[in-house]
Amino acid sequence: MEKAVLVILLITTATLIVRSIWMLFKHPGIKEHLMPVSHLLILFIVYGTIISGFGLIYALISLMGYPVIKLELNQSDFFSFIEACIYFSSTTILSVGYGDIVPVGAGRWIAALQALIGYLLPIAFVLSSVVHHNKIAK
Repeated sequence: MEKAVLVILLITTATLIVRSIWMLFKHPGIKEHLMPVSHLLILFIVYGTIISGFGLIYALISLMGYPVIKLELNQSDFFSFIEACIYFSSTTILSVGYGDIVPVGAGRWIAALQALIGYLLPIAFVLSSVVHHNKIAK
């Protein structure tokens, strides 16, 4: 029963990540000519959702009994473990990481996918803003 709940949370989280990325290509309600603050807000929401979403993916898969990250320090507290997963997620998407938490097993592929998303998000954001600006200019 407990694993079923974790799988449902995992699927829900993955869906939220995909929908957040889709927001970059569909800007509902943005009508300004230059890059408005709302574009930046969307970018923060997308990054925040992806960071927390992948952090939950790392945590949920680990809780299912499949280790995907290796911590240098023992995390005895559940909330410390979740914090470590979100921290690992943020360092993975925003940089190359620090080495204090490393992916193992399938976690390497998940981290590689997250890093790829982290590299492509700024490009997609700039391109969608330029396309949006060009549509308004015409």
